[in-house]
Amino acid sequence: EQQAPIEYLMKRGLRFGELVEDFKIGFCDGSLLEKLTPELTPQLLEIGVLRKNGKVIERFQGALVFPVIDENGTITEIYARAITQGAEKHQYLPGAHRGIFNSRALIAKEIIITESIIDALSLMTLGYRNVIAAYGSQGFTEEMRERLISAGCERLYVAFDADNAGNRGAEKIVEKLHGSAVQIYRVTFPDGFDPNEFIRKTENAQTVFKDLIINSSLISLAEEAKAEMTAPKDWE
Repeated sequence: EQQAPIEYLMKRGLRFGELVEDFKIGFCDGSLLEKLTPELTPQLLEIGVLRKNGKVIERFQGALVFPVIDENGTITEIYARAITQGAEKHQYLPGAHRGIFNSRALIAKEIIITESIIDALSLMTLGYRNVIAAYGSQGFTEEMRERLISAGCERLYVAFDADNAGNRGAEKIVEKLHGSAVQIYRVTFPDGFDPNEFIRKTENAQTVFKDLIINSSLISLAEEAKAEMTAPKDWE
């Protein structure tokens, strides 16, 4: 069972090692309750790491867990992806989403946003570190909007899945950032891929993705303004 999370990450094209350590990716094997002191149980129930279902159980048992950690090292949200049968496939802590995955990327003037954390990690394997993740195609939060604007983001590349949900999500981001100085570009993956499928199934994915970024479509300005946007996009 200890090998299962490693095999899952490798299957998804995510190198076991650097990314796992950097983003504190873990696996809930069901042993948490054995290790807890009594005073911690009510705290973890309140946070939502534990829940009651007749008895106290781990919310994320059987899942890989991806914590969302802020600049102070505080975990503000957890995304869990089940890799064992019987566990709920996608889960978060209860309540509203808080925080931005890889928020340190906000220092960049050009930022890529994906639909999911696994998609963000996928693009990081190509060498990009300026990647953040939404909470699904409709999961661009008000906090993300405010942080992008206050950080001085100039260009936001929406690398959502190449499907209808991804397109609607991109439109929602345009609506939410309307009136800001952030220029929004739509990165369109080939063959209906999401970013994870793209890195697994595309030869020379790094080179192809760079071309996708360079050829991405500006979607945040009126048509007449688009014609004036002739500045080249510099991606090293």
